[in-house]
Parts: sequence; structure tokens; C-alpha cells
Amino acid sequence: MGTLTFDAYQAPNIFPHFICKSQKKSLLLQTENNFINHQNFQNMKKLIIALMLFVPVALFAQKFGHVDTQAIMTTLPEITKINGELQALAKKHEDQLIAMQNELKRKAEDYDKNKSTMNAMLQQQTENALQEENQKIQQAYARAQQEMEAKQKEMMEPIYEKVKTAIKNVGKAGQYTYIFEQDAALYVGVGSKDLTNEVKAEIARLK
Repeated sequence: MGTLTFDAYQAPNIFPHFICKSQKKSLLLQTENNFINHQNFQNMKKLIIALMLFVPVALFAQKFGHVDTQAIMTTLPEITKINGELQALAKKHEDQLIAMQNELKRKAEDYDKNKSTMNAMLQQQTENALQEENQKIQQAYARAQQEMEAKQKEMMEPIYEKVKTAIKNVGKAGQYTYIFEQDAALYVGVGSKDLTNEVKAEIARLK
């Protein structure tokens, strides 16, 4: 049976991306099939270039940012407090489970010592009782896991909301089109600004 251990913050990619401003619809409309059938490749290129001239400049001036939510979360003082409370609860459950396991072990060893003196019916009854007790331990372990997960969710939800609010505020203030999670992106180019410190500062202001 595994040891019950829980950290308040276990998933760095909790914020895949946040849309700060709706992207404008492209003005490039699909050319109808009958047009394609009557124009050569050169005319198609001219049409594309002509259409691009009418695309608003703002479409090419979109702002992109990225944040390291792991770095943000691990610096929050609330995380240390939550981790301490979760670890204390995990220790309480673990102590209870260890006590149950030790009691089962004692009964199993006692059964092994006295098995030869028992008749078949008593042996079967004792083995059934040991199996039932073992099942109770497994059920207690499952309940402890569920309670820990529920407690973790309850305590972390306000933190997640605060971080999301801070990211949205930074995005709106800076008029960013998208803000991505740094670790979720396959590539982050020079055109994307690291907003991690700005989000940290915004979280501090939200307190």
C-alpha cells in the first residue's frame, strides 16, 4: 500500500492559455470553385496579394505573451500553508492505516500459529474474517485518497482563480491577444513577451 503524500501544487500546466481579446475574423474569403476552374496560377497569386492589402493592420499587430505558472504558484505563500495542512491530514490517515495493517498482521500471525488446532470450519471462518478486514483496509485507503483529493481541490480552487484573474488583468491592460502557458507551448519565439513577473505583481495587488 502506497504512502499518502500530497502537494498542493502538482500540475504546472493548469492554465493552457487565456484568451485576452477575441481574434478578428480574417477578411480572406475562400474563392469559389468556378473561379478556380477559369483562372491560372498567376492570377490566383495576384488575387491573394490584392486581398492581403485590405487586411487591417491590427491583424498583423497582435500581441502575444507567455507565463510560467509553475514559477508563479510555487512562490505564493498560500501554497506553503496549504501543503502543510495537506501533509498533516495525510499523516493522520497514514497513521490510521498503519494501525489497521498492524492489527491485521497480528491476527494473521496468530491464525498461523493456531491453525493446526482448528477444525476446517473454524479455519474457514477465520480466513474469511481476515479477508474482510483486509478489504476494510483497502476501502479505508481509497476513502483517504478521495478525502485528500477533495480537500486539495477545495483549498486550491481560490488560488487557481486568483492566478487566472491576474493573468486576465495583465492581458487586458496590455491588450494582449493571447497569453500562453510557457511549458505548454512547443515553441516560444521572440515575438512573445514573458509576463510572469507582471502576473506576480498583479497577484500581489489582488491581495
